Amino acid sequence: MTDWFVRLIGKELDLKILSKFFNFKELSISKKDGGFYLYNEEYCNIKNPDDVLKETEDLINNLNGIAKLQHNSFKPVKTGSVMFYDKDGRKNAFVSLSSNFEMWALVSATAHIIGKDGKEKQTTVENVVQQ
Repeated sequence: MTDWFVRLIGKELDLKILSKFFNFKELSISKKDGGFYLYNEEYCNIKNPDDVLKETEDLINNLNGIAKLQHNSFKPVKTGSVMFYDKDGRKNAFVSLSSNFEMWALVSATAHIIGKDGKEKQTTVENVVQQ
C-alpha cells in the first residue's frame, strides 16, 4: 500500500480555500514541502502514478465545483505531479508530461479551364486546413 499525494496547482488563496473544505482523514488537501497536496485514501491500492493522476481528474473537477459554489471568486485548480514518501522518508515524485499541438497547411489548387472559344482561363483556390 502506498500513500500517494497529488500536487495541486493554482493560486494560493484558492488552494487555501480547498484545504479548509477538505480536511478529513480519508480525503485531505494540505500544505507541505512548499506546495498543496491532495491525499485520497482510495489511492492506497493503486500501483501506478499515472493511474493516480487519472483517478484525480474527475475528483478535482468535483472539488473545484464545490469550492466555486461556496466562493464565487474561486478559480479552479489543476493537478501537478504525483508523489509518495518511501519507508526512509524520501520523497518520490512522478511528473507526467503531455502536450497539445496544432497543425495546419495552406492548400492551393489551380484549375486550367479551356472554354469553347479555345481560350484558357486559370482559377486558383486556396484553403487553410487545420488538424
